[in-house]
Amino acid sequence: MDPHYDANASSLMEQLFMPYFSGQWNQEDWDFTAKERAILKDYLLVFDEIKDLFEPYRQDIATYYLSYYGVNLLQVCYFLFLERKETVSTIQELHQLALKLSEQDIKERLCFLLMNEEDASKGFWDLLENSNLKPDTKWYFSQFYKYPLDNMKKLIALSEKLVTLYQPYLKAGEKHRQAFSQSFSLEKLFEESHVISEEQYQQNKDREYHLYILSPWMICFASTDMTSRNRGSVALIVSCYVDDLLLSHNDLDDDDFSIVLKLLSDITRYKVMVELLKGELKSKEIAEKFGITGAAVSFHTQKLINAHILIFSESNSKGKYELNKSFLNQVMNKLKQELYLDQDEI
Repeated sequence: MDPHYDANASSLMEQLFMPYFSGQWNQEDWDFTAKERAILKDYLLVFDEIKDLFEPYRQDIATYYLSYYGVNLLQVCYFLFLERKETVSTIQELHQLALKLSEQDIKERLCFLLMNEEDASKGFWDLLENSNLKPDTKWYFSQFYKYPLDNMKKLIALSEKLVTLYQPYLKAGEKHRQAFSQSFSLEKLFEESHVISEEQYQQNKDREYHLYILSPWMICFASTDMTSRNRGSVALIVSCYVDDLLLSHNDLDDDDFSIVLKLLSDITRYKVMVELLKGELKSKEIAEKFGITGAAVSFHTQKLINAHILIFSESNSKGKYELNKSFLNQVMNKLKQELYLDQDEI
């Protein structure tokens, strides 16, 4: 597994991540352990500084920087330009190409943003209706779809403002990105971190990966298909030192143990997890079954992933998640040992 990496492409990708600082994500959502906070200590301060800088643009970001499952509209436009063999090495070139997109191009990108493999044949309105997006976000999607050219102009104007504000931070992160690119091993991370199942790792190790490395205050580990073709190229987006974060969970400590018990003690979250593992219901159906919103299902799912309780598994015929058995066995062994559960009753 030898991913394609380009420093300029990573710099460009980072400038497409401006919604990350819009206030839609909070440190509290991650339930950072003491080990993780020690790794991220200085970078969390930078994150908060940028978040405050972008606060005046929060509503505009929500309106025009349409995102779904951590990927936004400008990023999927970037993937389109790469597929078309367009020259796009700077954010300015990307902005110009985005403004040249046709109305149909933009509408197709909105569909691509919302779809998964099962939804490939569905139209925009069905995709939007079946999504886990909040009602106000669905409204923003619908308005962008109705007036794609006008809204794309507004998105690019907003991107130009935010990217200009972000330049000092992009420059400051350069040394981190360069150093991390020289030491990071994707294969080692997949083999040792349990972030994906062994079966998924073996099934996908021959795919073409494009690695994008972000500055450490972005705290990201994400993968997304770059095309709609079956088993096409994959964008793997990681922030500096994310391997340290993921590998820190290999040895269970009191913080990890406490977070697992806390998360699984929420009965709704537990029931959502059980349904995800069954793989019989879509998120919208799970929400209806338990009388919660689709956004709540996504929230619970992300909590379970962040805590390394769930891992991705394309090979699981029952669903796209499976339990991180190695990690949970450590939790069970701790309970057995400290509560003497293995001893025979007297």
